[in-house]
Amino acid sequence: MDARELNRTLATTPASKKVLILLLVVGVICVMGYYYIYKPKANKIMALEPQILKLKKTLQENLEITKGIKDIEEELKKIQNRLSQAQAQLPTEKEIPSLLTKISDLGSMVGLDFMLFQPKAEVPKAFYNEVPIDIRIKGNYHTVAQFFDLIAHLPRIVNISDINMRSPKIEKGILILETSCLATTFRFTAKTTQGGSQ
Repeated sequence: MDARELNRTLATTPASKKVLILLLVVGVICVMGYYYIYKPKANKIMALEPQILKLKKTLQENLEITKGIKDIEEELKKIQNRLSQAQAQLPTEKEIPSLLTKISDLGSMVGLDFMLFQPKAEVPKAFYNEVPIDIRIKGNYHTVAQFFDLIAHLPRIVNISDINMRSPKIEKGILILETSCLATTFRFTAKTTQGGSQ
């Protein structure tokens, strides 16, 4: 049957048969599409379902790990900030002479006379050394208290201990005392500076 005859046959075919033929053709296409296109892909999707679930679970676990890492990084930043603040208060070996000069200058500034200002041997600790200094000064009670207050306000840590006031004398109408004490500052050792300069 050539194209002309097919056209003639279709032209003379009743509309109900045309609709039925059309439905039959569409049905055959749908059935073929289902078996040859949709079903194989649906089977593949179903076969991949366990892998997808496993990957989702792994992704969730990795997200939780990432959150944990971020929390740890935040905590590490806080610790590093606290360490930097502590290091700012503890001088290195190079800074010790200038700190000692500063302490001496503070005493002279308030009018104290230094009878003794003697750094002693450092005392090693876990990650820092204590740097003790024997101090003996002469002046009135007010200037000694002022000197200790100025030391307390230094940006570096300096502890004053073993305070002993003795030999009171009146000089020019003012009570003068001899005060001895131990000033202790601290410095980081090489272990904590990780090979940095001291």
